[in-house]
Amino acid sequence: MGKLCRGWNFTSNHLADDDGRIIVFWKDNISVRVLHQTRQALTCEVKIPDSSTFVYTAIYASNESSERIDLWVELLNTYQNFSLDAHLGCQILNLFPDCSAFFLPSLTSDHSPCLLNLAYKIPSFGTRPFKFYNYLSKHPWFHQLVLEAWTQAGGTTWNLTALS
Repeated sequence: MGKLCRGWNFTSNHLADDDGRIIVFWKDNISVRVLHQTRQALTCEVKIPDSSTFVYTAIYASNESSERIDLWVELLNTYQNFSLDAHLGCQILNLFPDCSAFFLPSLTSDHSPCLLNLAYKIPSFGTRPFKFYNYLSKHPWFHQLVLEAWTQAGGTTWNLTALS
């Protein structure tokens, strides 16, 4: 890979699947160690300089439901075998609050590569992307607050429309 793209490394799940359906690329300054690979998943430990270590699993799930059941079993075993509860103490969004995933256009197949950018910086100008954290919907007052906000917004919007 170094000859083709300087400063980049890669790994794949070719040892578990002759087709090698999962390929993970990273820059030289990052350390990646494969923990486990199967036909449908590739789990790696990722070390980024001046940051925490985390575990990343890339998944290429089968179209067959019976094989996807195997994937869920593999993921549970991976979690237990590598004691990932210790690694999961920090949420990924706490480590990389502005991370983003870009799904690129497919080139030679019907699959789209995913570019995970952990260093993505939100622009300090212009419109900022909207983020909604699902845990907020679990708050006991969530439904009532949204209902009140929508009622207020609807009234104001209607009043502004009536002015025009």
